Order: sequence, then structure tokens, then C-alpha cells
Amino acid sequence: MLLAFIFHLKTYDERGFTLMMTPARTHLSRLLASLALAGTVLVTPTVQAGVFNSSTVADLLLTGITTTDPNGDFTGLTIDGFPDFETDTFGTGTANVDANVEFFDDPFGVGVGIDAVLNASSNAQAGKGEIVDALADSFAFIDIFNGTDDEITIDFFLNWDLEAAASAPANGDAYAEAFFAFEAIGNVVGGNDFISELIIADALFGPPDAMTSGDNPFTLLLEPDGLATIDIATGTIGFADGIPVPVPPVSMLMALGFVTLIGARLGVTARRAKS
Repeated sequence: MLLAFIFHLKTYDERGFTLMMTPARTHLSRLLASLALAGTVLVTPTVQAGVFNSSTVADLLLTGITTTDPNGDFTGLTIDGFPDFETDTFGTGTANVDANVEFFDDPFGVGVGIDAVLNASSNAQAGKGEIVDALADSFAFIDIFNGTDDEITIDFFLNWDLEAAASAPANGDAYAEAFFAFEAIGNVVGGNDFISELIIADALFGPPDAMTSGDNPFTLLLEPDGLATIDIATGTIGFADGIPVPVPPVSMLMALGFVTLIGARLGVTARRAKS
């Protein structure tokens, strides 16, 4: 390309020095434009990001409580709730986590009873060169003791909702889980005494999103001095990473320049042969 430029620059006629550099200027402009474009790609690579979201909600509702005591006296019956939760994040991306347990005492106004609401959620996004993990767990432990001289029946209604989603481009990755577990230990006379649910969203292997929900009405029968426990767990966990789009290596850019240069030389040679 440079030789073609010099050849045109040094062309003379009888009127003196004449610049005949239009063909060379055209090819040189194309070469510079291609190199400038390649330089832009090197300086500002496109960022790919991985993203995940997951959440769980569980509600335990007291729907009925009866006693064989003719006066309907529940004195001596105790129902105590103990919450626990955990949240954590790792890595350099952006993450949000939340876990919460709420108890509502005596929903029927009979002096005893409990409702519980559990929430756990986590979401994260990873940018260029970032990897991030996040988790959130919530637990509710309920102890029931019948300190009366009568038989007591307690009815509960449990429901839950789980959602998870993960997305990432071809070179990124994201993964999310949401889970729920329930166990009632004691004399369970209606409904299920154990339930476990797990959903997974995977950006690479699928599915990219998942959800499930369910419910479980159950009944506990407590004899005098009888014990029962209810354990509920909800949780979410996931990770995401982001990778910059690969840019062309320097050798490829040099090859592109050589190809452009050869094309320009062939054009010059063809025009000279015609003249």
C-alpha cells in the first residue's frame, strides 16, 4: 500500500509535479478505517452478565383448635415458636438477600395458638469478570405441649410458593435453587407429616426458570402431656458470573491488514496493466 502511494505521489508530466494519489488514498482510507474499528473493539469489549433470582414463601395458619374439656379451657396448652435465618453473599457482583420469620400469637383469641410466615429470597448479577454467590434461609421451629388433662385437636393449613430464574449469554453462567421443607412430629391424624420441594433454574442446561406451589392441611391430636413439633424451612441459593466477549487476537488483525494491503496492490497492478 505504501509503495503504491509513493508511486502515485512521484508521477510527473510536462506541466510539473502532479499529485495522482486518489486510488492509493481510497485504499489507505479503507485500511485505516478497518484498523480504527478493530481498535474500538479492543478498547470497549461488550460485557456479558449472568443473573439469577429465587424466592420462597411459606404460610402456616391455625384453622381450628378444640378440646374435650366441657368448658373449653386450654389452660396448660403451650405453643411456642422459635425463628432462625441466615443470609450471605460471596464474590464481587451485585447481590441482594433477605430472610424473615414472623409469628402471630393467639389468632383465634382463645389464649393460645400461633400462625407463622416465612420468607427467603436472593438475587444477584455479575458483570465483566465477576462471580457472585448468594443464599438466604429461614426456619421456623414450633413446639407444642398439652399440659391439660384433656385431649386437644389442632388443625393447621400450610401453603408455599417457590420461584427461580437464571439467565446468561452464551459465555456466561447462572444457576438458582429454591427449596421448602416441612416436618410434623407427633400424632398427625390428617394430612402429610413430611414434605420436601426443590426447584432449579439453570441458564446453561435449563430450564431457565421454574416455579411450584402447594398446600397441606394437617391435624395434630395431643393426648394429655402429649408433645408435637413442627419444623419448616425455606431457602434460596444461586450464583452468576459475567465474562467479557472475546476480542479478535492481534494476529487476526494483522492478517486482516495484510489482506487489505494485498487487495490494494492487486488493484494498482490491474490499473497499470490496462494503461
